[in-house]
Amino acid sequence: MLSLYIEISAQSDPLPRHLTSEELELLGQGQYFPPKLEHLPNLRTGLNYRAIAEWEEMQAVAITWRSYRSILAEIVRHAVNEVKVLIFYQQNITSLQSLKSYLQDRDIDPEFNIEYVEANTNSIWIRDYGANPVYINDVDTLAFVDWIYNRPRFNDDLIPIHTATHFEAPLLSTTIAPDDLVHTGGNFMSDGLGNGFSSMLVLDENGPMNTFGTSNHSESEVDLIMERFMGIQSYTKMENLPFDLIHHIDMHMKLLDEETLLVGKYPDGIADGPQIEANLQYLIEQFTTTYGRSIKVKRILMPPDQFGRYPHEGGFYRTYTNALFLNGTILVPTYEQKYDTTALSVWSELMPGYQIRGINCNDIIPASGALHCITKEVGVEEPLWITHMQPVEAELWEPLTMAVQAKHVSGIESVFLHLQSENEDSFNEVEMIRNPEDQWIAHLSFDTPGKYRYFFRAKSNSGKEINRPIVAPDGYFSLDINETTTSKSKYFIPEKKVWVYPNPANQLTCIEIHSNEVLKLASIDLLSLNGTVIDRIYHGPMNKEVNNVFFQAQNYHAGVYYIRLTSVKHLSYHKVIIH
Repeated sequence: MLSLYIEISAQSDPLPRHLTSEELELLGQGQYFPPKLEHLPNLRTGLNYRAIAEWEEMQAVAITWRSYRSILAEIVRHAVNEVKVLIFYQQNITSLQSLKSYLQDRDIDPEFNIEYVEANTNSIWIRDYGANPVYINDVDTLAFVDWIYNRPRFNDDLIPIHTATHFEAPLLSTTIAPDDLVHTGGNFMSDGLGNGFSSMLVLDENGPMNTFGTSNHSESEVDLIMERFMGIQSYTKMENLPFDLIHHIDMHMKLLDEETLLVGKYPDGIADGPQIEANLQYLIEQFTTTYGRSIKVKRILMPPDQFGRYPHEGGFYRTYTNALFLNGTILVPTYEQKYDTTALSVWSELMPGYQIRGINCNDIIPASGALHCITKEVGVEEPLWITHMQPVEAELWEPLTMAVQAKHVSGIESVFLHLQSENEDSFNEVEMIRNPEDQWIAHLSFDTPGKYRYFFRAKSNSGKEINRPIVAPDGYFSLDINETTTSKSKYFIPEKKVWVYPNPANQLTCIEIHSNEVLKLASIDLLSLNGTVIDRIYHGPMNKEVNNVFFQAQNYHAGVYYIRLTSVKHLSYHKVIIH
């Protein structure tokens, strides 16, 4: 069987991302028996796993050095400035010396941030057969998951072992029944929060009609395997596209963050456009993000090939979503300037602060793949993980709570919010406070309408620091503050000063308020970190100058609270710590 396979492979080099006619015949004869790697440990007992999101911090990217070398060299050129590049090479195809010479001839230093691993391979499509990175218990330990590759390319299917060995990381295997799972990296996306996405291909290739000699899994069984090994709690599958030969979702969509999806768009009614739109409508109506909201959708064109043909006309499957995150750089496939200019502008607008780098993929796209298909990311050893539900807009003077979740194996020392209006030259720093739900929050109100930029910076107990977005302050989240018709009359703010002392407090505590005019009615409330009102401390008028309001701090549990001052013309928050 193996000799038959090697003979087929030799006739089809470079192998495309889709199945060759020889491979289809092999599968049709029921002659494909994937490697059974019984020595690989199953680590799931008592542990939780989390499939990483591609915008998280990466330490490396892996590629397979075979065909399409000019494209691989351009990936290396940009990647070495962000991450280590791990190159798998096969000595009898390309010697190490010739590989290094090829890079050097293109002004790429072959010794800078590149590591080389000799390994037998069959094809370049490491996205599909490579090791899938996960974290044990969210952030504790980097591990890899090895699926059964959905191609009869046995050397490729062993690359996860080489990857895990190189990084000295645990390797989980889904090659043994009842957990045997046929899957492919290009047909899987994770938001890092337990939500996964694929096409129906994952059910087709694991169901009762599969040709891989593996178990016949129901959808619930597939979901259970993905939950056990990848931490996927909600697994959304979309209908296969009629003109996409491989049915991999990375050819037409890309998650940009926890709640934003970039989706390719064809001209109305042609090629895979109708099915993409139907799938998208399904996602909007049926899928709910971890934060309880519908997913936000951004669009980017799906261009015709160089002959003006779309896939339904036999054209090549050009795509701009088949892109790669590498920390502060995003690599995007390009084809023709008249389309590329618009596509790269969309990427730049959606991902401010990132270095958007186009790499010409005209040579490889006829083989049904581009940049994402020939790369595989590797997460860092000890991630400082920050997740954030973005408020889209807020009203002038209305209270707004910013919240993030931050995790590190050593714990979190501090988190700061950095906020800037469009009229300011620098960011203002706001210390965030941890609440009982283990979120870091800051209570805000805005006195000026307009557009604001913000980012977060977290520091672990071990001293590691990171921003979210990772490219901040050049990159940022955006927030619109709207002025309603009642804003000015309701929340005009007089000049004021507020002090709380002693702070920290454990006895009689004074809230001292200075105002430049009489407040006919004002309220002072004690709030928990999540904004819940614990007690109303004062409700009544306030004088023009100094007002002192007292409360007994010892009557409340120790912790961090907010004092909220509200009147017809005033809204502000002030932190108080009770011992």
